[in-house]
Amino acid sequence: MKASKEQCEGSKVPDSFAQAEDWAFMEAQQRFGQALEEFSESKFQQVKQEIVCPACGSERWVRDGHDTRKLFTRLGEMEVPRQRVRCKDCGRRFFPLG
Repeated sequence: MKASKEQCEGSKVPDSFAQAEDWAFMEAQQRFGQALEEFSESKFQQVKQEIVCPACGSERWVRDGHDTRKLFTRLGEMEVPRQRVRCKDCGRRFFPLG
C-alpha cells in the first residue's frame, strides 16, 4: 500500500519501510524538480546576450512569462518552467532555449 504525501509529511518517522520509501521518492522528485528549474534559469542567463528573434532578427526583447515543458526523467514525468520572451520590434513570442 502506497503512503500518501500527507501521511509521509504528517509524521516524523514513517510507520513502515514502504512509507519511508514513498517519502524518499517524493522528496527526490521535489529536489530534482528544483535542480532542473535552477539549471534552466542558469542556462537562460548564459545565453541571454545572444537571443535573437527568429522572425525578424531583432535583439530587442523582454521576458514574457513562463510556460512548462514535460520531461520524462528517471524519477518519472516532471514539468519544468521555460522562460518565454517577446520581441519588442515584431511582437513574436518564443522560447530562446527551445
